[in-house]
Amino acid sequence: MQRARPNAAKESTCRVGSKPVLERPPQSITPPLALEPADVAIVGLDFVPNSFVTGPVKRGAALAGREGDFGFSQGNGTPEEGHDVELINFSGPGEPLRLELQRFAFNTTFEQAFVSGIRGINRPVDLKFGPDDCAYLVDYGAVRDFGQSDPDAGFKVEGDGPLVQIPGTGVIWKICRE
Repeated sequence: MQRARPNAAKESTCRVGSKPVLERPPQSITPPLALEPADVAIVGLDFVPNSFVTGPVKRGAALAGREGDFGFSQGNGTPEEGHDVELINFSGPGEPLRLELQRFAFNTTFEQAFVSGIRGINRPVDLKFGPDDCAYLVDYGAVRDFGQSDPDAGFKVEGDGPLVQIPGTGVIWKICRE
């Protein structure tokens, strides 16, 4: 027995006389080149200028700001990932495309900086290179969360709310080649 779809009549009338948007389907779906851990999102990415290439940073690399967990679940590993900047190096010309990922700028506690009372990265929201060839990391600042991955990040006083910024903690970090 088929179930009636509430919008079936509307759907069929919308399709009458319609033509495909594309002449032929796009390329087949390919697997991702890399996966980020649970509760980590790349929130800002920029390709490094040639003057930034040194040490582990290869020509054509990118830096990515990574947001970390919001305390809704247990940590995503040991050490936890996120609340940092990731270096993304690409394979060379003529080689099969692959990525090499590594932490580039991070807190030694591997958590939001405020939890340990240190000055460091809390919640990156964007990363771009400036005209001086330095990376600028926009950091929303410290927020209390539900404390599932780190109890010290959880709510402390009645005025705390989910994901509300702790005033005065937002910052723009400048990251330059040594």
